[in-house]
Amino acid sequence: MVKSYPAFLALFAAAASTVSASQTRYAALKLFQDVGAPGDDSATSISRLVGFVNKHEANPLFTQDVDWEPRLDNAYPNTIFDAATNTYQVFYGNCISSPGLGAPDCSEQTLHYANSTDGLVWEKPDLGLFDLADKDWVRDDLKVYGTHNNIIMKGGGVGVYDDVEQTGPEDECRYKAFGEGQFKGTTDDNADGGSQTNGISCSADGLNWVDGQTLSFPDPQRYDTHNNVYYHTELDQYLYTTRAGFDDAPGRCVGQALGTDGEFSKYDVDFDGFETVESGANDAQIYAQLPFPFLDMYLAYSM
Repeated sequence: MVKSYPAFLALFAAAASTVSASQTRYAALKLFQDVGAPGDDSATSISRLVGFVNKHEANPLFTQDVDWEPRLDNAYPNTIFDAATNTYQVFYGNCISSPGLGAPDCSEQTLHYANSTDGLVWEKPDLGLFDLADKDWVRDDLKVYGTHNNIIMKGGGVGVYDDVEQTGPEDECRYKAFGEGQFKGTTDDNADGGSQTNGISCSADGLNWVDGQTLSFPDPQRYDTHNNVYYHTELDQYLYTTRAGFDDAPGRCVGQALGTDGEFSKYDVDFDGFETVESGANDAQIYAQLPFPFLDMYLAYSM
């Protein structure tokens, strides 16, 4: 007998009264996940229908509305929900060297921060971390803002990951970053030993970054992409996703490397195992990937 959706939902509602909200969401999603391909009713009595998606009326969520954000088209955002505070955070990049809104030039990039209580209305707080006035490479008209901005550091393609489930909320390495950034505890371009690192870093709050460690992958890895790291619970290792490929077909690709001992460290990356895991074609290149767990599988945003 083919159940109608109202009957199915009534049955599910009755069962849901005995389980938690998270179990309820999982059960509902799992049931629909197990349905076969659209039009294939051979394995189930429930049919899958493709629905319609409408853009929310609050779009765009935020724009290039401050002078020091001329280009967000290479933003590579990472959005994080903090269950303890019931707030959202987003870490995103900006082509600060662009001479105007949407104008060319992305030679200098910065990592920015915004937060929200509902995921719709976003605030760009005055962090006081990054001094535009003392940077030789910053446009002269931006220097007047000094530290009154939402910039965390100079850097590009930085992926930020909240590792609270592995470390706990008070850990000095709760937040983890992977990419090109000022990961050495300073945003001073002239600091002894430099401030920039191509690799990984730790932070207790997502704003102040320390313990920068260089990750040197074999060719053809490149850092000019949205680099991402997360903890793969099934493998008990950190998974690093970055760019591979170069001039030869199919051009830019997505590359990955795994850790070896479950530690977030340059000494715990299997560089020899770095490999291409996703590719497109010369006229449709894929060079960045943001993987994440969903139920008992993994999904990914690719670009």
